[in-house]
Amino acid sequence: MKPLSESTYLVLLALYQEPLHGYGIIKMIEHISGGTFIIAPGTLYGILTNLVKQQYIETLSEEKDSRKKRHTS
Repeated sequence: MKPLSESTYLVLLALYQEPLHGYGIIKMIEHISGGTFIIAPGTLYGILTNLVKQQYIETLSEEKDSRKKRHTS
């Protein structure tokens, strides 16, 4: 297993207590880093895709008409 990047670690940390959608993850990372780390949406979704593939997190189903997906660790 490879070491986690800082951004991947922060995503996992953001998801530790509750499932969140993308915007919620971005805001939680800003909060827990004291505003010093801001992750771009494109970077976030790449990280989420990799974490799902590696089975570190899973995507929770949402309403069928919604584009939002919540992730949980």
